[in-house]
Amino acid sequence: MYRKFAQPEDPLGTGWYGLGYDSVSDDFKVVSVVIHSSRAPGDVYVLTSKHSSWKWIGDTHYIYKSYQKGDGTVVNGMPHWLWIRSSDGSFMDSSVSKAILCFDATEEKFKEVPQPNYERGYISIDMGIFGEWLCVVHDHHGCNDVWVMKEYGVKESWTKLFVVPSDLSHYFKPLCYAKDEKVVMMLGWDELVIYDPKEIRYTCIGIPQDGELLDMALYVESLVSPHGGNNTAN
Repeated sequence: MYRKFAQPEDPLGTGWYGLGYDSVSDDFKVVSVVIHSSRAPGDVYVLTSKHSSWKWIGDTHYIYKSYQKGDGTVVNGMPHWLWIRSSDGSFMDSSVSKAILCFDATEEKFKEVPQPNYERGYISIDMGIFGEWLCVVHDHHGCNDVWVMKEYGVKESWTKLFVVPSDLSHYFKPLCYAKDEKVVMMLGWDELVIYDPKEIRYTCIGIPQDGELLDMALYVESLVSPHGGNNTAN
């Protein structure tokens, strides 16, 4: 079952979307950030499922620039993205770092999420979900540290779970724990594997495919049938 909404009336920019939940009004909200220029803040629009109409709520702050587009990583009912942050808005190399921003659907504003105290210098990071936790992969000096935030919003709760050597794959996506502290993860763009952090080796899980690139995500089971309602999706 699905509902179709009109897009924000802003054809001159590039838009991307996220879905959040407002626990106060018991309503799902869609946030759209429309980027007109890499040098300017993005316009932020919000749509509520109860009213089915968009409203402009302001723009992103000038010290932030879009980095990770897409539908956002949803944790704690809020979509999260990686942004580039400049301490003075100049975006010169000396002032730039990466920030994790979430959209609070209740307050209808972006908030910055604290990051781990990265070890051995800052090189690059990627973000996702591991089990039920917000997850960050810190790529530095030939290895990837996998961190999770075990208590949402608490900086001190960031915990480094395991390390994946960079020569294992140019891309990997940790998903969740399997048995015996082994890890289910996507390796490259076409393999699902069980990774053993202690032995630093993995076992492939066969997935039927036609040679196309894959993406994988966790899901939560629902009692709501996808084939109910007036509109059905195949």
